[in-house]
Amino acid sequence: MEVSVIPPNTPQASRLCGKCEKMDFWATRFRIVDTWPELESSRMTCDFCKMRWEVSKDLNRKDYTSVSFERVDSMMRMNDNNSPILSVCRSPELKTTVPIQVGFPQLSEARSDTHFKILRQWLKNCDGNHQRLKCQPSKTNFLPTRLIDVGQNGSEIVRLYETQATDSLKYLALSHPWGKKPPYFQTFRKDISTFKKGIKITDLTATFRDAVKVTRELGLQYIWIDSICIIQRDESDDGDFEQEADRMENVFSSAYCVLAASSAEGQSDGFLNEREGSSREFVTFKRMDHPPFFVCRFLDDFNQHVLEGPLNKRGWVMQERVSAHRTIYFTTKQTYWECGEGVRCETLTKMENKLASFLGDPNFPEKITSKLTSRGERIIFYEDLYKQYSRLAFTKWEDRPIAIAGLEKRLIYDLQTHGGFGVFDDGQSLLRRSLLWQRGKDEPTLKKITFPPERHMNIPSWSWMAYEGGIDFLELPLGGVDWQKDKIHSPWIPDPTEVQTTDQAGNIELSCIARGFNLQGARANEVMIIYDIPKTEGGLLKCIVMGRRREEGKPEDARHYVLFVAPKGGSYERVGVGFMPGKFIELNAPGPSKWVKVL
Repeated sequence: MEVSVIPPNTPQASRLCGKCEKMDFWATRFRIVDTWPELESSRMTCDFCKMRWEVSKDLNRKDYTSVSFERVDSMMRMNDNNSPILSVCRSPELKTTVPIQVGFPQLSEARSDTHFKILRQWLKNCDGNHQRLKCQPSKTNFLPTRLIDVGQNGSEIVRLYETQATDSLKYLALSHPWGKKPPYFQTFRKDISTFKKGIKITDLTATFRDAVKVTRELGLQYIWIDSICIIQRDESDDGDFEQEADRMENVFSSAYCVLAASSAEGQSDGFLNEREGSSREFVTFKRMDHPPFFVCRFLDDFNQHVLEGPLNKRGWVMQERVSAHRTIYFTTKQTYWECGEGVRCETLTKMENKLASFLGDPNFPEKITSKLTSRGERIIFYEDLYKQYSRLAFTKWEDRPIAIAGLEKRLIYDLQTHGGFGVFDDGQSLLRRSLLWQRGKDEPTLKKITFPPERHMNIPSWSWMAYEGGIDFLELPLGGVDWQKDKIHSPWIPDPTEVQTTDQAGNIELSCIARGFNLQGARANEVMIIYDIPKTEGGLLKCIVMGRRREEGKPEDARHYVLFVAPKGGSYERVGVGFMPGKFIELNAPGPSKWVKVL
């Protein structure tokens, strides 16, 4: 980024003691060691000693007789802890012999000219210098059905705009939480004509007002906000969520940039509020006639502020983030930028984060594919994504299968396979591995989602998308399982002589050989049954063998990995997963009557 965005910094030098005045910050392995009595005494007359005292005073003094600070590039760590505690930054005019970050010791106020100038510079820099990274959306004919025309700065209204096939325009998209409680600002069918004429900005919720402000400041005219640009359902009309949900991935992947309201917990919160970074402590060092440098509280924590923030606990956000080519995150601490080149902080720090790098890849999953060349490694990574997604929350739980549909298509394409409902199917081992998901180790129970009839959704019991709650996958030795062959027919690779892929109600089905089992005489460490809903009755259960552990002697002694199913109507439904030795399973009596449909 051009350093011209930095306003002139001419603060007075801080109060320093003789020891701090003489410190050579640019020395190799620069390190400060203090005793508690020294710091407690000098903090009264030295600003830097006071800062070190403040960040270290909560340490258990029984464990530490002294406290040390070591500089690693532009960060300082305390007592050899890997987590940074202080930052060092410099004005652009100061030249140093070691790599010290040019940056702000204190942030500008939110919605100030300097704040918006940084955002514009991020976009300008990415547009001009990142062509090879494909950070800009590809030029396609896709446009959302509706956008919000924000007009000009100073205008008191915005308008709902219905896009035309001949339009060629740039738009932003807003990623935000609705919040747990109304009121929500929404568009219903009856509002369309009124909203096309104009919506008073004062009628919008705080988060939407801030989104309009940022759009105008970035010099764009259009923004997409889900609750306004999608017609919502009410008592007299179903709206058009069903059609628009299928287009959601394209909305975010085609956006010029995404704005993420990471600090907001609902529509009424806003995201251009006062930030803690605008008042963080810093110490100014001025040596003779040289420009200043600064030591300040460490602020740059993308993982904590964004990845662990309230917005990222929302179910829709994973797909929005993966689909976006670049995103600006507004947090309670500062603003972050993410594109194909990595993460940038409002302090001007550049950051690296492997998980952030993979999920923030503008061409996801290209980066992970190039790093993890083994198909098995990619499968495990994608399972981890599903585990992470399953722990996210929804205002409407029936959105769970839809909110990841676009991401799922990308994963299926990358693996060159078939699938859906959180399951991969290559006609071989992948289907069986995917079906061996389990109730999360941190979940006392899963809960079946009730899908409203008007949603026309039939999610099978063998899919974790049919439930509320987090999931894990059975721990299987990679390459150490002999998978069952020709014993499961899926909806994606049907055998026309055996399977009808969809029943009259439109339910997706598996056709499998279900076997009886008898656990009489089994030892506790031989058998594991993990029920999806623990109160499930076990009297009429059957098991479906997915595979058995390799190199465990005779089949009757080998560990067999199974799904547990129970009868329901004229078919079966999944109730759990687990393992047991083959000697407890009716392995040698399949018979034609053993073929069952699992819905």
